[in-house]
Amino acid sequence: MSPFEWVWHWEDDNDPETKRLSDAIFYMDDPYKELVMAGFHMYNGEPFRLNKGLDRWEDVHFQVFIQACKIRGKFE
Repeated sequence: MSPFEWVWHWEDDNDPETKRLSDAIFYMDDPYKELVMAGFHMYNGEPFRLNKGLDRWEDVHFQVFIQACKIRGKFE
């Protein structure tokens, strides 16, 4: 089980075409949504547009993103 499994919802577990974002993510503010999507990208390669995050993040959000990158081992 993935730590980001809550992000997606499937109407039918046997049909990947029914995959959509879960309701939980729609209740988050945009900066946090982008952090979740960045983490989801780092964990399993889901598409993520860095420019969307950079447009919405304040310094505190950006620092969380940098820390996640360091944890993931992409930056020294």
